[in-house]
Amino acid sequence: MRNMIDNQALRFRFWFFFFFFIFILHSVGCLAQQKDIDIPKYPAFYCQHKEYLDHTTIGMYTFTSWGVLSLAGSLTMLSTPIGASDDQSAFWQMNAAWGGVNALISGFGIYKTAKLTRTLEKESGLVLSDSVRASALREAFREHKRAYSIALIIDVLSLGIGAGMASYGSVDKGEHKVQNQIGQGGYAIIYQSIGLTVFDCLMYQYTTGEQNKLKPYFSPAPSGIGMVYHF
Repeated sequence: MRNMIDNQALRFRFWFFFFFFIFILHSVGCLAQQKDIDIPKYPAFYCQHKEYLDHTTIGMYTFTSWGVLSLAGSLTMLSTPIGASDDQSAFWQMNAAWGGVNALISGFGIYKTAKLTRTLEKESGLVLSDSVRASALREAFREHKRAYSIALIIDVLSLGIGAGMASYGSVDKGEHKVQNQIGQGGYAIIYQSIGLTVFDCLMYQYTTGEQNKLKPYFSPAPSGIGMVYHF
C-alpha cells in the first residue's frame, strides 16, 4: 500500500512539473514573435524599446501564471489523501510557499514593466536624439541582465540547498529509502529551482540578443573612457 501511494505521488509530481516546464518554454517562446509596429510613425530605437518591454511583460505574466498554478495545484494536492499523507504533505506545502512568493515577485515585475512602458509611450512624441534613446535602451538591457544574473545565482544556490535537504532527509525504512519532511521540502525546492533556472536563462539570453543589436551603434571612445554613438 505504501509503495502504491509513493508511486502515485511520484507520477503526480512528474506530470505536475512536466506541464509547468512545457508552459514556460511555450510562453517564453512567444518572445521570438515579432510585433507589427508602424516604424515611420515613431522615432528611431523607440520600436525596439517598446517591443522589448512588451516581450518582458509576456515573460513576467508567464512567471506569475507559474506561481499561481504552483500555489493552486499544491493546495489542491494537499486536499487529497496522497498529498496530505505524512510523506508528501511537506513537499506540496513547500511548493505552495514557493508558488506564492514567485507570484508576488513576478507581480511586482509586471507593475514595474508596465510603469516603464507608460513612461516610454509618453516620451514617444518627444523630440529626443537617437543617441539619447539608444543610450536609454542600452541601460535598460544592462539593468535587466544584472537582475537576471543575480536571479540565476540565487537559483543555483537554491538548487544546492534543495539537494542538501533532499540528501539529509533521505532515511532508510525497511527495504527502501523514504524522505522525511526535510527531504520532501528539499525536492520541492529542487523542482522549483530548475524551473526558475530555465526561465531566467531564457530571459537572459533574449535580453542579450536584443542588446547585441545595439553594438553596431556604439564603439569605445578613442581615450578608452566611455562610448561613442554612431549615427
